[in-house]
Amino acid sequence: MPPLLISRAWVGEVQAKLPEMPGTRYERFQDEYGLSEYDTSLLMTAKSIADFFEDALKARNLDGDALSKRAKALANLVNSELTRLMNQSGVDITESKV
Repeated sequence: MPPLLISRAWVGEVQAKLPEMPGTRYERFQDEYGLSEYDTSLLMTAKSIADFFEDALKARNLDGDALSKRAKALANLVNSELTRLMNQSGVDITESKV
């Protein structure tokens, strides 16, 4: 059997297509958005919730202090009121009209 040659470029392409790992995303939420471990752990309970949070945050196109403040406010909303309403109605974030 001939040797299998894999180029670094191909490995790079494959790595770029892989989804972000939960642990990496957890750390990035804290580093990039300035969130606490508590807020981050609640957001990371479901991929759909973390995706919603990040999509909503990116829609504002903020950076720096404005991004951190908006991230904290949005995390509070998602982790409390939005989660309460979803649990009350039995609806997942992907099915909500928000």
